[in-house]
Amino acid sequence: MSDSIAQHAAPEEKLEKIFFYLPTDDDGYPPYSYESLWAEKIRDDTYRIENIPFFVRELCVDDIVAVSDEDGSLYFQEVLEYSRHNTVRVVVIEEERTTHLISGFRKLGLAFEGLDNYLFAIDIDDPEKMAQLANFLADGEEKGWWEYEESALRL
Repeated sequence: MSDSIAQHAAPEEKLEKIFFYLPTDDDGYPPYSYESLWAEKIRDDTYRIENIPFFVRELCVDDIVAVSDEDGSLYFQEVLEYSRHNTVRVVVIEEERTTHLISGFRKLGLAFEGLDNYLFAIDIDDPEKMAQLANFLADGEEKGWWEYEESALRL
């Protein structure tokens, strides 16, 4: 999944979609009522998350989750085990800075996914890279190029 800017990771035969309901705030954010993530089945109702969430909070790649099967669709129930991964999100404000942002992710060797070239979700499992990313993102945010949030930090 490294260096991906697809909406979600390309499905492999062993992956299944899990649906996560998204609560909407007073401003109507997020703009979707649910997000689906690819996951690998570990046992009947237990899955490992395989792609970076855009809107689900406090969830990361490699987290182990419990699901329920409702009419053939899998729905998130709870996190059973947290991974050592972290999720950071970036919203691009100045569209012409998108290329610079992506170059920064690639330079750091980070796995990331993009949604419509304005929202990016980054996966980090290395404390050194996390510090470098934080500096890079803070610099761009200070210049008004983008805003970022640390959705799930575990380092």
